[in-house]
Amino acid sequence: MPPGAAPRLSVMMITGNVIERSPGRAIFERALQSVAWADELVIVDSASSDATREVAARYTERIYVHPYRNSLKQQKVIALQYVTGDWVLWVDADEVLPPALIAEIQAAVRRAEPLAYRLPRQHIFLDRALDHVGDDAPLRLWRRGVGEWGGPENDEIYVVAGPVGRMHTPLEHYSSPTLALRLEKIAFFASAHAASRPLPPVASYSLRDAWRWIFKPAAQQFYGAYWLQRGYKDGVRGLVWATLCAIAEFYTGILVWERAEADARAATAEPISHGGA
Repeated sequence: MPPGAAPRLSVMMITGNVIERSPGRAIFERALQSVAWADELVIVDSASSDATREVAARYTERIYVHPYRNSLKQQKVIALQYVTGDWVLWVDADEVLPPALIAEIQAAVRRAEPLAYRLPRQHIFLDRALDHVGDDAPLRLWRRGVGEWGGPENDEIYVVAGPVGRMHTPLEHYSSPTLALRLEKIAFFASAHAASRPLPPVASYSLRDAWRWIFKPAAQQFYGAYWLQRGYKDGVRGLVWATLCAIAEFYTGILVWERAEADARAATAEPISHGGA
């Protein structure tokens, strides 16, 4: 960057049939409009068959098609290779930056330190904000060239060593416009979580094992979301959200159980004999 020049900021986003599925055209357009101020918008699209790329083309020419290979992390690795700015902002197609957050980001990239920032997210669930449950603050803004992708496939995070700042204004996350789409996301991410978990010490579960490895973690998820995070203050939506958190953990647990039993059967199966002529 030339002396005295303002740092350039690149926004990276991955897409895949976001018009017909989640989050839909209206939220996708709001997400694109909320990053239109950036110096560069890079989109890596998973060969969408709907109007995703046509809509995105109204906001950027930097659209690259890479068919999905069962790894959201790999799509983000690819997207990061295309960005050219001094700073990188990762935004998903169902996330909208409010004006106050944009101002914070613009101020942050003009400072020398820290080299990365977490962005708090407020989940919009069934068209209404959750004020208590579901809050998180993933690392979404970093100086290009520092850090790396971590976490399991399809549940990736960006990791930067050293001090990390945090924005004050939350990013608006429109993750679940309908319950059906929320259940689809639960099924998708449960598979990724189950694949990354170690197998239990026994494959054939007793009732005690089932409680320990399946039901208890699901109950803890509900308790954490509904009571510890005060989801009850979000009314029926908080109750439903906490229940869905429990369902997600339960589904992950039974997928691990299924994998453990399948591996045990494969280990004890007799090899097929191929007799000689």
